Amino acid sequence: MLYKNQSIIAGQMLFSVKRCPRARKIGWLGAYMVYHLEKAFYFSGMNGMEGDNKVWQVSANFRWIENLHILLWLFKDLCWALEFRPGGVVMIVPTVAVAFYITWRSRGMRAEVYHNIAVCCWILANSTWMLGEFFGFDEVGKLVAAGLFATGILLLAYYYLRFFRKDRKREAELNR
Repeated sequence: MLYKNQSIIAGQMLFSVKRCPRARKIGWLGAYMVYHLEKAFYFSGMNGMEGDNKVWQVSANFRWIENLHILLWLFKDLCWALEFRPGGVVMIVPTVAVAFYITWRSRGMRAEVYHNIAVCCWILANSTWMLGEFFGFDEVGKLVAAGLFATGILLLAYYYLRFFRKDRKREAELNR
């Protein structure tokens, strides 16, 4: 179900594909995918309240992106396990891109964005480690990967120490 403003946004996006030379490169298939990705996510105020009191709703249309992300990640790691360099290197791009897209789309919900940034750190660390093993900079790759893993852990620790209680309290108040 599209809301009025989402329909307008989708229409503007399709119009901009016609007018913008850079956007033309993605073609109609890309425009169609972007349209459905935009349609898949939406935020709605609960009980007519606006501002910070937003309820995160993920439509069934967006679940396929999250599931696609898992599939891409598994293919990347399968290539790593089989030591298939070209496949592993190529699969980094879509896996990381989808992870960052999911993070960007979840930016309206603090808990989701912190967890998705941690997932991005995890995928980047995983990819760095894989590249290190593939191309002979194993020790440096593992060191950079450890830094990225630690960054993800620190981000989540910060979220849980600083915001978790406040977010849970707000959620409980909204559900009354």
